[in-house]
Amino acid sequence: MNYRLRLSLGCLLLALCYGTSQAQLTSILPPRFITGDKAIRPASGDQTVPEIAGGANMTFAVWQDERALPASLLVPSFEWESSADIYGARFDANGRMLDRVPIPVAQETAMQLNPQVVWNGTDWLVVFESVDISGTGFYYESSLEAVRVSAAGMVLDPVPIKIRNVSPAGRSWAAASDGTDWVVAFQESDSNSALDILRVTADGVVVQGPKVLVPSTYFLRSALKLAYANGVFLLTWSEFSDTSALRFDSDFNILDPTPRDLVGGELFDLTAGDTQFFAVWGGSSVFGSRVSTSGAILDGGGILISGNHPPDALPVAVSWDGTYFKVTWSSGGKLYLARVDANGTLRSMQALAPSFKVEGIVADLDGDELTLTMVTDADDAEIPSQLLSARMSLTTLGTG
Repeated sequence: MNYRLRLSLGCLLLALCYGTSQAQLTSILPPRFITGDKAIRPASGDQTVPEIAGGANMTFAVWQDERALPASLLVPSFEWESSADIYGARFDANGRMLDRVPIPVAQETAMQLNPQVVWNGTDWLVVFESVDISGTGFYYESSLEAVRVSAAGMVLDPVPIKIRNVSPAGRSWAAASDGTDWVVAFQESDSNSALDILRVTADGVVVQGPKVLVPSTYFLRSALKLAYANGVFLLTWSEFSDTSALRFDSDFNILDPTPRDLVGGELFDLTAGDTQFFAVWGGSSVFGSRVSTSGAILDGGGILISGNHPPDALPVAVSWDGTYFKVTWSSGGKLYLARVDANGTLRSMQALAPSFKVEGIVADLDGDELTLTMVTDADDAEIPSQLLSARMSLTTLGTG
């Protein structure tokens, strides 16, 4: 009897296992895309704080991205799983985007903020602030991190490089390259205003410890800028309402006995040409000057760049294209571009092409010929509306 009972129970168990396995097999459906996954849409949330750097006949733009931050967040944003991240995209020499979708440069817990990007001749280094849990584990604090991105758009550091012993406060750090490695300059913390520098090698190694360039004082510095030209790094920073400067070389030898006063007022931006620097500053006007690698202002009190078009607000930016220093700013709702040559001559200053709104479009079909007529209206009241048209043969379009 016991044998029969065991046999019956065994058959029942096999039947249950077989039925369960069949149910599991029939419940597994082939994978399929959820509707909308294949479509590319504008990102949600805010995309802010853009920075851009050239390299390998293209440019790489990076920004702070909040697409992962819920709009109805009920906790402090830095405590969310991924509140703000760093994204980037490459553009060719004609301004066409090379990446089908933006590159996630850094996606970590909490927040990654305020990126800067620097080309070293081979790769880009994206440096940014990151909010982390402190070493004690009981509070959040800011630190600096970095990620290398290749010219092919590949993120070379899936785990960001931690730049330790830095507690960024405000605009208190900057980065540049000597064509091989990168250098990061920073104020030690919001309680120690010493200005330090350290190296990040081309292989992504942070060389510690930092070298102190300028000792701490009773006030904080801000608006740090760093550029490299012809064997010399030029570091500038704001002290109260003026800008100071100090030079050092690639071996971190300090080239000035003491910091020097560069200009009265805070620098808007600083860039490097082949053999010299260019700084822009001002208030109700934009001024600029070449700065030699010996640290001297070469254009007196500065070149008046903005003319009768005062800047609305920051940013005012300057870059070097191999021939001209190009300064851009907004004024009266327009974007202006000025070109200054290597001799300090203002070559041109003009408003860039205004944006247009499409007021209407009409399609007319005549046999195999399609004509599109579009009426555009410029945002500038001084520019009249335009009538644009294009004609094409339907036989060349294909049926798709």
